[in-house]
Amino acid sequence: MAEIMVRSVERVRGAGRDERGSTLIEFAILAMVFLLITFGAMEYGRMIFDYNVVAHAVREGARFAAVRGASAGPSEASATDIKNYVANHSFGLLVPENVTVSWLPDGANTPGHRVQVAAATTFSSDVRILPVLSTNLHSQTEMGIAR
Repeated sequence: MAEIMVRSVERVRGAGRDERGSTLIEFAILAMVFLLITFGAMEYGRMIFDYNVVAHAVREGARFAAVRGASAGPSEASATDIKNYVANHSFGLLVPENVTVSWLPDGANTPGHRVQVAAATTFSSDVRILPVLSTNLHSQTEMGIAR
């Protein structure tokens, strides 16, 4: 009887030893999933921030163009002036070549017409453990020319 109890105790001790590394494996898998979700959420937030910067710069460019129409005298803004203004208000995300300016409906920069400003840039993830995340960010604003 004593021999049976000794064997039972040895089996119980042996069973615990077989599972010693399982906690480490479970932690490694769960930590990787946690880090992917955390960094993914951070990159998604950064992408939304970049889109908001582009949208704000385009909106400011349209406002700049709306108050500097053909009747604004010496402060009249050309398409190049507007593109540079948008690029300067984008925290380095945009270059003037990625900004388009058009006057609607006939290309005249006069009060009563509309100015349309659009810009596009590409967002790509900086975190190497995430799958490649690259998307185009595009914003467009249209305003009436006031003067």
